[in-house]
Amino acid sequence: MRYHHSTGHSESKVALIIESILGALAYAHDNGHVHGDIRPANIQCGAQDGFETLKLIGFAGLHNFTDRFGSANYIAPEVIGGAEVDTNNVGHTVKNVFIDLKAKKDLWSVGVLAYMLLSGHHPFKADTDAETYTLIKAGEPSYEGFSNISENGKAFCKALLNLDVTCRLTAEESLNHNWIRECTTKRAEDA
Repeated sequence: MRYHHSTGHSESKVALIIESILGALAYAHDNGHVHGDIRPANIQCGAQDGFETLKLIGFAGLHNFTDRFGSANYIAPEVIGGAEVDTNNVGHTVKNVFIDLKAKKDLWSVGVLAYMLLSGHHPFKADTDAETYTLIKAGEPSYEGFSNISENGKAFCKALLNLDVTCRLTAEESLNHNWIRECTTKRAEDA
């Protein structure tokens, strides 16, 4: 998926894209796998139906998983030197705490992608990778370009771009977020 858009896409179209990605990630995460490099280059769109058929590619690194993975603009803050969470003190029950915390790095990347598709801009764009990492670790994207985006759209991005990995949504939680559900309902009504 090549991205060349300066103003962002409609919320309904972005939600369709994000929902497809989240569905693939929910399946992978439920089966103990983490993608590790969610970015436009690892998303293929169906040629005939545009965004109706998306494929998430680039799972090759799954078996060689390391703590440091991802592409500079999409990498989670805990990967680039933020404090790792003490998995003995996680406040919620998960099937596998290690996989859950690693999987949430994928969700940060989905948040970056959603932000980018909605606004037309990267939330943490800088001239060098080092500067980008500094902005990511600060975790404070500007939502100035979101004047035409719904409150639920903003809340969705904020929930995924949460510096606290234990509070960041899972793929399943993201699929059930009000913004995704609202956009799905709107698409159904418009059909």
